[in-house]
Amino acid sequence: MGFNLGDELIKALRDKTDEIINIERGKVFAVKTKPFYEKTKIKLYIENESEEKSRPIVVLYAGNQTFTAFALSSKSPALVFQRKTRLEISLKSCNLHKEDCFRIIFKDKAYVFILKDNYKIRVNINAFKELLNQSQAKFCGKCSEELLNYVEKYYT
Repeated sequence: MGFNLGDELIKALRDKTDEIINIERGKVFAVKTKPFYEKTKIKLYIENESEEKSRPIVVLYAGNQTFTAFALSSKSPALVFQRKTRLEISLKSCNLHKEDCFRIIFKDKAYVFILKDNYKIRVNINAFKELLNQSQAKFCGKCSEELLNYVEKYYT
């Protein structure tokens, strides 16, 4: 029976990531859209956008196996051809890391990204943690409860 230092380091890093990054309500993560799609089958880009882009997602609810979130877009509704309105929201109540979030530029306002007439996405937590471990997703801050309630109320 041999000892493999590489395997032990990977396991330790995964355990550390699980400790540090709890997926909970209000947390904001940046995801690279193509690896996110490959892992979750959730497409966070529209046809005329590059699948190589990054997009922020905000956690609404977290369970044991999955979490529910919504994605953000910097494009105004007038520039997007979708059947459902994109809600404009203020990010002033969010504490966001301005650097090192896959070059996403957080402005004072953003729009809720609509996917197939729904603003919510359901993501498998284990698949998402794999993306975090592979540096295809990263923690970027947290938004207020007030903002989350505003988004949920608008789409109810």
